[in-house]
Amino acid sequence: MKLRYLAMIPVVLVVGCEGPAEEAVRPGDTTATAAEPAPSMMVARGHEPGWMVTLTGDSIVYIGRYGQDTVRARIGGVVTQDGRTTWTTSPDAGLTVTATREGCTDGATGMPHPFAVRVARDTATVQGCGGDPASLLTGGPWTVRVISGDTVTATAPTMQFDETGRVSGTTSCNQYSGPYTLTGEGLAFGPVIATKRACEAPLMQQEQRFLQVLAMVARFELPAPGELRLLTNDGGSIVARRN
Repeated sequence: MKLRYLAMIPVVLVVGCEGPAEEAVRPGDTTATAAEPAPSMMVARGHEPGWMVTLTGDSIVYIGRYGQDTVRARIGGVVTQDGRTTWTTSPDAGLTVTATREGCTDGATGMPHPFAVRVARDTATVQGCGGDPASLLTGGPWTVRVISGDTVTATAPTMQFDETGRVSGTTSCNQYSGPYTLTGEGLAFGPVIATKRACEAPLMQQEQRFLQVLAMVARFELPAPGELRLLTNDGGSIVARRN
């Protein structure tokens, strides 16, 4: 079987790192399984004022107000119920972290995350997003339904994201695989390796459209349960669905 290299230049969307507090978090924009608890190790961030919290399994490190407020404390208790996990520290540390598996989009970067996170520090409360964005992509395969406004006909392209940073599937005509990269601001693909098999003209054209748009993807959204949108900076898109 012959292989061919398809040149695909990664493009990453870069946006501002700060935003108004009311726009910095948009819960409910992504999809996840509410029955799954939050992981014991997680990083979450928020804006205005900038903060970050790191859960390391047995401790919490909170950096607030752009580094002016730092708390390091051991976790005293963990409670998980109805898709919400709450970590507490000793009373003298005065820190409570709550992660809700409802999906969250960072308003400053546009990056989806699996958890909406709230941190209570004494009498102050901040909100942000946490968890690994890649967990929203991995799992079952995605089937492409629309490419830049054109409904997919006949054999549909597929995408399977794995946890090692690779994507694979079919292009409508051939098999392909390649790396995907997630940064704090976006998503990019390539270069991709694909088999070289001739198909009927409509499938070859659909394959070409799919790969051209995939090469220019800059970010992703999950606007509804089981729906993935890959977006380019020039208005191109791939809409895929998962059963």
